[in-house]
Formats: sequence, C-alpha cells, structure tokens
Amino acid sequence: MFWVGSATLFNLLVWVVAGKVMAVMLGPAGVGMYGLLRQFAQNLNVVATFNGSTTLVQGIASRPAEERTGFARNVAKIFLGLGLGIGLALLLIGPGLATRLLGREVPPALLRWMIVPLIGMSLASFFLGMLNGYRHIKALVICQALGPLVALALIYPCVWWIRGGGTWAYALILGAPYAVIGLAGGVVSYRKGWFAQAEAGRAHSSFGRDGRQFFGLSSALLIGGLAGTGVQLFVNGLVVRKLGMAESGQFWVAWSLSMTYVTVLLSSLGAYYLPSLSATRDPEAKKQLILTFTRVVLMFMPILITLVVILKAPGIRLLFSPKLLPSLRVFRWMLIGDLLKVLSWVWAFPMLAFAEGKTFLLIEVANALVWVVLAWLGFNVFHDIEFLGQLFCGVYLLYAGEILIYLWLRHRIRLPFGYWMHLARGMFVVGFASFLFWDRTTLPPVRVIFALVPAILNLWACLIKSERKAILSRLSIGRLNE
Repeated sequence: MFWVGSATLFNLLVWVVAGKVMAVMLGPAGVGMYGLLRQFAQNLNVVATFNGSTTLVQGIASRPAEERTGFARNVAKIFLGLGLGIGLALLLIGPGLATRLLGREVPPALLRWMIVPLIGMSLASFFLGMLNGYRHIKALVICQALGPLVALALIYPCVWWIRGGGTWAYALILGAPYAVIGLAGGVVSYRKGWFAQAEAGRAHSSFGRDGRQFFGLSSALLIGGLAGTGVQLFVNGLVVRKLGMAESGQFWVAWSLSMTYVTVLLSSLGAYYLPSLSATRDPEAKKQLILTFTRVVLMFMPILITLVVILKAPGIRLLFSPKLLPSLRVFRWMLIGDLLKVLSWVWAFPMLAFAEGKTFLLIEVANALVWVVLAWLGFNVFHDIEFLGQLFCGVYLLYAGEILIYLWLRHRIRLPFGYWMHLARGMFVVGFASFLFWDRTTLPPVRVIFALVPAILNLWACLIKSERKAILSRLSIGRLNE
C-alpha cells in the first residue's frame, strides 16, 4: 500500500506541473477541451478492453500458477481483437461522432487522432493488470512513474502546437504517457516469462473457456464502466452545450480534483485489496479483510478531506490558475460526498473479487441512470454548475446505502456499531471544515486550527486501545532517547 501510494502521489505531483502549464497557457476553455477529450478517450478504452483490466487481475490472482500464463495470453488476444475493431471504427466514423457527442466546439477531424490515446491506454490497461495480478509491485510502481515524466516532457511543446492550431497535440499528450507505461510493463512481462512459448498450446486449447469467463465478468464491468465514464462524458457534454467550453473547464477541474486526491488512497488499497480478496477462500477471512479496509478509510479519509477543504482555493491557484477558482462552486460539495464515495468503492470491491457481475451491473446502471436523468432535469431548472456538486453528494449517499444492503444480503457482513460511530464523526469533521472554509479563498490561522483539531482527534478516536498504547510507548521512548 505504501509503495503504490507513494508512486501515485509522485505521479500526481508531476501531472500537476503539466496541468499548470495547460491552465495558464490555454485558459478554462483549453482545459475544458482537454477534459472532454480525456473523458472520451477513457470511454474508448473501456470499450476497447471490455473494461477487462480488473478481470485480468482477478483471473490471474484466483488461478493456480500453472494456468496463469495461458489465461494472460488469451486475454491479450481478446484485447488485440477488440482494439483493432474499435480503432477501425474510430477512423471511419469518428468525425461524425464529434458534434453529436461532444458538441460543435470540438473539431470533427480531431476524433480520428484519438486512436493514439486508444492504443496507449489499452497497452497500459493490459500490462498494469499483468503486474498487479502477478503482484510485481516494484515494477508496477516504476512503470506508473514513467507516464507522468513523459507528459512533463511533452506538455510545453504540445501546448504551443495547440495554440498554433494543431489540436492533434491533445491526442499526443493524452496517449504518449500511457503508451510508455504499457511498453515498459510489456518488457517486464516478457522478461519474467509470463508469455512463455511453452504455454502457447495450453493457452490455445483453453481459449474458449477463458474467453467465456473473461466476457462473463467483463460484460458487467463494461456496462458498469460505461455507466461511470459515460456519465462523466454525458454531463460534461451537457455543460458544453448549455454553458460553453469555459464552464466545462470549471466542471472538469472540480471533477478531476475530486478524483485525483482520492486516487492516492484507492490505488494504494486496490493494489493489495483486490488480488488478496480474490485469492481468499475462507468467509471469515473475507469479512475481516473488508472490515479492515473499511476501518483504514474511516481513519484516514476525514483528515485527508479536511486538508483538501482547507487548501482547496490556494491549491487551485497553485495547481491551475486563478481563472479556475469558480470551480469551487462544484468542488466544495464534492468534498462532502467524498468520504461516502471512497467507502462505497471499498464495499463494492467484493463484487469484482468474487465475479458477481449481475449484482455489479444492476447497481452501477441504476446509479448511472439516476445521474443522467437528474443532471438532464437540473440543466432545465438551474443555470449554474453548482447543482452538479449537490447531485454528486446525493448519488453517492444512495450508492453507499445500496452497497451496504448488498454486503448484508450476499455476504452477511454488517458494520459494527463502532464503525458507525467512526463514520458519524468523520462526516461531522468534514462538514465542520467545509462550513469554516465554504467561501474562503485565504487561510486564516484560527480557522485552520479549528478545522484540524477535530480531524486529529477523530483519527486518535479511531485507534484501538493497543494501538494508542503502542504510539504513546514509542513517544515515551523517543523522549528518553533525547
């Protein structure tokens, strides 16, 4: 968890520099175009891989060692076939999709260039899934670090090309970092022998079985993935059509900030949590693993969100541009819902680990429909993007409730009373900090202290008695050594 979290944090810091260059030189409209194309590329990747990276991890982790190579080879064939089909379709009908999906402000010819991020993201999805499934965490960390470095090297020339009318450079900055990550992961996989020629015959004979298992889970993941990334694209498209590309930039900054800082924790958890849960057979061990990770989130998310609440306005000025401060209208609401968002994701992992595709599909599609319908209705009532932040809170409250019902009905897992107390305190901590810094764009010291003290006390309250004694003991030893 520590190594993956550290790598993710490093990646985010490098991307911050790239985002700063783009925000300053292209303004809100340029950031909006980048965000819209990024979401479109993510949807392409979901379709071109059948959202199968998680299935690859689950399949490798849950199989005996002698069957893993064959399964990986068969999934590689599926990825290749799907990628070629989607790439060809994009080249043929891409321009016609531009105005229908993304609005008139997107140049139609630009969609043909989106084959570049399609190839890069597909490579990265497959080989990062391989590294995660085989638990090669060191290589996973190193490969993930290469992408942002490539983005940092490309961002300045790409921005100048874009300013000169070369909108194709958006595709380059979106695709090249992922392509390097994928190629690096491919080199590691080849050297480790995970595609050994000796396994080719076995892989060929098991292709039908592996294909059915892959599509069985990935069909649900595909629809669920499209429900997630498709909602983002749909809502962002509504913003573009109703309010223009500049407001789309404000919305994308809020959405990406909400996803970015949460990714530090979720990537750390997921690298260990998903393959470990997939490989666990004992029901009691599964229950303890789910509750352990729930407790980790309840301990650390409130103080993390509090820090983001305090630093949100200075952070946007530092990471992007003062011109993007209006994105706080959405972001401050999202911060309130982020604790529920992370918890619901942790509780939803068992659906993926245990290949419960129908349940996953039902819940994801239901919540996507809620998002789409309420967002569409909202744009006919409100004329500001702030209501999207409020909708974000409501949807994740609904989602968390649905996942808790699933855990009880399917796995007989209920949150202990103490966990509910941790959750109530955590929501109070986040709500109180949000109240103190709702419209603040500065950092008054007294308000900072008032916000941080409850967050620190909540972290201490989440510790069990033995953990508190251990911390106090270490502090005492430290003083004696001094």
